This record gives sequence, structure tokens and C-alpha cells, in this order.
Amino acid sequence: MAVIRDRAAGNGAGVTDKQFDADETRFSKYRESHPSATHAQFNMERVAEKVKHGNKHHSLGDNLDGGDFWQAGAAKAAMYWRMGSVSRRSKVIDYGCGSLRIGAHFIRDLDPGCFLALDVNDEFYEMGKQLVGEELLQEKVPRFGVISEEVVANAEGFGADLVYSNAVCYQVYPDELQTYFDSLTRLAAKPGSQVVFNCMTASEEVRYSHRSWARPLEVYKKGLNELELVEAHRQRDTAKGEYVVTPMVLRFRRGGATVGDRVRGLKSTLLAKLSRTRSAT
Repeated sequence: MAVIRDRAAGNGAGVTDKQFDADETRFSKYRESHPSATHAQFNMERVAEKVKHGNKHHSLGDNLDGGDFWQAGAAKAAMYWRMGSVSRRSKVIDYGCGSLRIGAHFIRDLDPGCFLALDVNDEFYEMGKQLVGEELLQEKVPRFGVISEEVVANAEGFGADLVYSNAVCYQVYPDELQTYFDSLTRLAAKPGSQVVFNCMTASEEVRYSHRSWARPLEVYKKGLNELELVEAHRQRDTAKGEYVVTPMVLRFRRGGATVGDRVRGLKSTLLAKLSRTRSAT
């Protein structure tokens, strides 16, 4: 089995030539009729078609592998709420909202008008709106938008306290990565605004599966250089084919760390040391 090395869409790992070439051929054909399309738009349209035909997906649509819609995103929603120090009055943007399995919790728990959901197309969040229910949507009046230059420009004025982006970053193609970082930076325009997202890290950029990349921590810090990295939660190393990658959840803030951030960082460091000590014994 041939392994991709130094191909245009990434520089490594675990993807066969046949898979890569088939994907790129389909994408090139798609761009003949959609000349400005991104890989994200192309891939999400393909997933949406499969879900509409009844296929299960682990995180998208109304036929989730995990079962109940409200349970599926509850833990992740609680994590982003906690890391973002969110209150009911906070303004929150979900960048890459999918079918709202996480966003639904913010819609329910934030004050009216305080939630904005963005994605590369509207198919999944329209599914999500049906699952959230018309009564709650009318009460909470969340906003929705398809990601474009105009929509991002308008959303800069939303005044987000938190911008979170779940299960997106590691799927962004290398030639679209800086646009992703730029959008997050622009949406976190308000002083003190925070950006939180999950990602995969490695000592060098590797394409560890069909449409997933791990990157050095410095790539994320450089890409979001207008913001300061104030918290990094490292999770257990994960084997992905011939590679070992490290899942992380990163929190950036416009204006730098607060006293509270430093205290939380110190606690995290002490807990990590304690965990390593226990593992060693």
C-alpha cells in the first residue's frame, strides 16, 4: 500500500495514492461548476447526501451513532461552556456548527439573541433546527449563517465573548488553514474574547488519516498570533496508523491571560504532574 508523501494537500501519512487521487479528481470536477468552493464545502455536501439517504454519522444529522440528540453533545457543550467562562448573557459563536448537537445546549441555556451558528452550508444546521424545535428557536432567537466573507465580516460585530470550533481544525486542508485561523481571529474581535477548539498535535505536520491532519503546537500559535494561547489541555496520545498524535483543546484570548487564567494554568500543571507521578508508581 503506497503512502502519500509530500503531496500538495499535506505532507504525510496513512493515505493511499488511490484514496488521495480519487478525492482530488472528484474535487476538481466539483470545482468546474463551483469555482470558489473549498474542500470543506465539497466534503460536507457529500456527507449531507449520505446522511439524507439514512446513513448514520458520529456527529452530524438526525441519525447519530451515539443515539439521543441532546445527550450526544452534552459533555462537549459543558466543556466549552466551562473553558469559556460562559454566563447566560455571554455571546457565543459556534464556527462549524454542523447539526447543532453542541450548539443546541448553548441555544437553550444562553439568553435570547446570544448565539450565532456558522457552517460551510446550511443543510446540517437546518436539520439541527428541527431537532432543537420551533418553540425553543422562537424563544431564544439564535442566528445562523453560511460561512462567506460577507457573513464573517458581519459576525465581527456580534461581539462574541467565546468562539468555539469543535471537530473542525484537524479536518482543515493545509491550503485553507490560514483562512480558518483568520476567521476565528476576526470573530474574536472584542477585547477579552476567547477562541477554544480541539485539534491534533504532532512534532511535524502529518496527514494521519484520509482527511485529518496533526500539526505542531507552534502552527496554531502562529496562525492565531493576534491572540494569546492561555490554556492547553493535552489528552492521551493516540495511535493513528504509523503515527502517534496528541489530541489537545486550546484556548486563546484577545488581550492575554487574566489572573484567573494563570491560576487555572497552575492547577492544570499540578494535576498533570500528580497524574504522571501516580502513573509512574
